[in-house]
Amino acid sequence: MGEIIKSILSRLLIIHKVEERRCTRRRVPSSFSRGRDTAASVRETNRRPFGAQCGGDLLWIILDNQHPWHTMTTSRRRAFFLYPFNSLKQDVIMECNEEMTLPLHFGCMETGRKGDKGFMKEMNAQEIIEFIQKSEKKTPVKVHIKGDIEGIDFGANTKSFITGNVGVLFGDWKEIQAALEENKSKVEDYVVENDRRNSAIPLLDMKNIQARIEPGAIIRDQVEIGNNAVIMMGASINIGAVIGEGTMIDMNVVVGGRGTIGKNCHIGAGSVIAGVIEPPSAQPVIIEDDVVVGANAVILEGVRVGKGSVVAAGAVVIEDVPSNSVVAGTPARVIKTIDEKTKSKTEIKQELRQL
Repeated sequence: MGEIIKSILSRLLIIHKVEERRCTRRRVPSSFSRGRDTAASVRETNRRPFGAQCGGDLLWIILDNQHPWHTMTTSRRRAFFLYPFNSLKQDVIMECNEEMTLPLHFGCMETGRKGDKGFMKEMNAQEIIEFIQKSEKKTPVKVHIKGDIEGIDFGANTKSFITGNVGVLFGDWKEIQAALEENKSKVEDYVVENDRRNSAIPLLDMKNIQARIEPGAIIRDQVEIGNNAVIMMGASINIGAVIGEGTMIDMNVVVGGRGTIGKNCHIGAGSVIAGVIEPPSAQPVIIEDDVVVGANAVILEGVRVGKGSVVAAGAVVIEDVPSNSVVAGTPARVIKTIDEKTKSKTEIKQELRQL
């Protein structure tokens, strides 16, 4: 099986000569992803790829950020990440030599394993739509209650903390409301704290994230945040977004659904990274590594900002930004190439990102 994979991949390697910025796709037989005998974990290859899921048996090849037509990865190593998404949903990973001409290592792993720190999975629009559609809509509440309440069953999913004739309830309003109505003769008074209604997406559980997240940041579930990132007060990050390692999201920034930001970036206060969940065919914003975005800038959907670039404060970016460029204005235009003076003014301080 290993020889078959090598043969297929060797033929595919010719595409590295293509100079356009795109994700190259080739059809492969569904048996391609069944090479479990070549399986190796991402941890063994010391990589943290992003997955871009597509339907059927399409094969996506995604190169690292030093190649002119890569799609997205946080790894600096020269590697192809191959995604044949068929019913088995298994990825094949190939690492190449410096010249991108010789495959050095093959590996396989199942996709989308939440919590696997070796694999940060980028959600596509259809996955997000299905997640929202199928999720149980909830109205979580906190209820302060007073009365003859000991012994009342407030519901199987409600947590109650009752001492004597007072208590606090945590649960869904539908369940708690029914219990309050049924036992209204025993309830003397209550106050309800509520901040959402029929919510489809909970907030992200941040307890185990290795990043600095300040009070007031709103981060929805299914968001990936890299180690040593910084999320400041008032930032809003929508479902499916990816924040790279060591990146700072400053105060009141909005990162829309599926917005992808690379490593060691600074997104200035009040900026908008446009999101795209609908229409599902639209492409999200991709900001590559080491990018600085000034305050109140707006980056519209489908735009890619190249590695090491600077977006000036207040700019409205409607088209791709080349690597190591400075753009400014409305609409934004390239005004110069990064020089030493610009680097000194936009330096990223790692001291602010240490935990």
